Amino acid sequence: MAELKQAIEDNDTAKIKELLAKELTQMKERNLKLAEKLAESND
Repeated sequence: MAELKQAIEDNDTAKIKELLAKELTQMKERNLKLAEKLAESND
């Protein structure tokens, strides 16, 4: 997140977009893993 904060301070829109896309991908992966664990515990 420090990298994102720096990009915001620098007004580096390309870097902000890149970092947000990366964060979104990571969040989606975490959500899928959590969904799998929940599905296993409900079986």
